[in-house]
Amino acid sequence: MNFEAAYLAALAALIVSLGGVVPTAPALSFRDSELAHLRAIVLAVDGTLPGVQLNYHDLVLANWRAAIVARGGTVPGVQLNFRLSHLLHVQAFQLALGNSVGFSGNYHEALLQLVRSGLNFSALTALPSGRQSAVTTAANTAAATLSVTPQSIIDALSVGRGLCSMLPGDGCLLASTGGAVTVQGDPVGAIRSWTGVELATQSNASLQPTSAAGGLYGDGSKLMLLGGLSVGSMEAVCVLDAELSNGRGFWQTGGGGFSWTPFGDNRVYEHFGTSTRINSGVISNSTDKSIYQPRLDGSTLTLLWNGAQIASQDGLTPFLVAPSSRTLFSNGLEFYIGILSAMAFNLAVYNTGQRAAVREFCRNYYGVTY
Repeated sequence: MNFEAAYLAALAALIVSLGGVVPTAPALSFRDSELAHLRAIVLAVDGTLPGVQLNYHDLVLANWRAAIVARGGTVPGVQLNFRLSHLLHVQAFQLALGNSVGFSGNYHEALLQLVRSGLNFSALTALPSGRQSAVTTAANTAAATLSVTPQSIIDALSVGRGLCSMLPGDGCLLASTGGAVTVQGDPVGAIRSWTGVELATQSNASLQPTSAAGGLYGDGSKLMLLGGLSVGSMEAVCVLDAELSNGRGFWQTGGGGFSWTPFGDNRVYEHFGTSTRINSGVISNSTDKSIYQPRLDGSTLTLLWNGAQIASQDGLTPFLVAPSSRTLFSNGLEFYIGILSAMAFNLAVYNTGQRAAVREFCRNYYGVTY
């Protein structure tokens, strides 16, 4: 999709979100179509359409000014550069709508970011306002990749228990990096606040993981308890960065010991709530920052690594180890060394669109390259 088509589509989505009517009459040119969409935005917010202007640029800004005023916003001052003035006007309109937005990149990229930024963050209960711009940028990029709306990306983040970010700057209760994670809910993410049942209290100070700049850090001797699980279908999303180790015991949920994510032979060995441990083929980038998505759907266990299926087996028996054995990172024998930047652990499976949306968001937000 070229810029003109993407921009008109973004304007149309904005009109719909405002309860307006998207223009359907054919336009003679892109500029005619753009101005028709801008007039629709003004009318959708009960604004007054501007009168005759000297040129196209003045008319574009006049429509945005009318929309800003109609919503009680602050009109930006005069700029010598039309493109900067255009961006500031669109940003001012979004601010008038109550959206905290920023922009980056070249003019076309920034304009698309701003027009698409009318997002509803209400489901993301722990999201600090200062991180909305970064979340919006990642959602916009993911939406463009998947050809869906940015709002659908945001909505997917709150499905089930929701995605929890463990970056300290994303609202983690730890005041700074290096602190121990000691109580329920310490890893409270910007994306969604955990209820405390996913990671239970670790009272043993010597086993408490610490907070690092990239997330929750396991050094080979740390663990937390995974709580609130039940036998049956479930799915997880993890953004992890494993260091070289022969063990890499990431978590224990099913029978037969820890899941190795990945093991020293660059394969994943996973139970994930079943009595059988299945394994993947060799993963070439196993120690790079990656997105891991195990899914138990009935009796079928499927493993995705950076969006690619690496293993799947059906006919398995759902099974959970005792609560005291459901640990994350280590049991003292099999251990994980590395960082966990984000995790969702849901007691139901995503649909196909939600699964892709969460993965593409994580890919952009946490800088996963594949």
